[in-house]
Amino acid sequence: MNKGNYQKLDNDLKQLNAKIHLSKKEKEESFSKINKMIDEPVKTSRHSRINWKMSMVTIAALMIIALLSVPILINPDRYLTDPPNASSQDSTIKTDEGMEVIVEHQGNFTIHHIRLVVFKDGKQVTSPTMMNADMSNLAKDSNMIFHFLEKDFPFDGEMKVEVVIFQSEQDNVGITLKPSMIIEATKGAEYHFAITGSTIKQARLMKVE
Repeated sequence: MNKGNYQKLDNDLKQLNAKIHLSKKEKEESFSKINKMIDEPVKTSRHSRINWKMSMVTIAALMIIALLSVPILINPDRYLTDPPNASSQDSTIKTDEGMEVIVEHQGNFTIHHIRLVVFKDGKQVTSPTMMNADMSNLAKDSNMIFHFLEKDFPFDGEMKVEVVIFQSEQDNVGITLKPSMIIEATKGAEYHFAITGSTIKQARLMKVE
């Protein structure tokens, strides 16, 4: 209640008291009610400030989660691997029911993430992308392990594989390495390729026997 309203209520009470003689107890009760009415807006204001601060904390947390989720929402086929000093192979669950394609970074240039594009009969069947979980560049000699199951695409013969590299998180168009590779899609199969070259212009893909 603001000062003007308080004075008006006080004047009204005095006029009423002049007409009706209130006892001491009745006066105390009346003033107690007035004080309560004055205090209530303050309490509400403090409560609102607390709720506002809690709301801001919640909004900030949701914004952080959204920012971390953007790379996945942009490309749901992306895989997140362990940081560069960890072994990616340790985090991969091997199974006789699946097939693995391992791509090793042996080039003397920056690679942020790798996309593996798989074709069957000239049609693209899948294109997963792999990067470090902390969004850092891939360390040299690190392995990116792509694991496939028959639910990803039928294991029924030859498939063509292309490796596409990206040098930064912002790159929308990558560099497709030559040559493309032909693999036999079978359960339990494992294929190992290496990215080589002294510069990005010399980058090539080679099969590791």
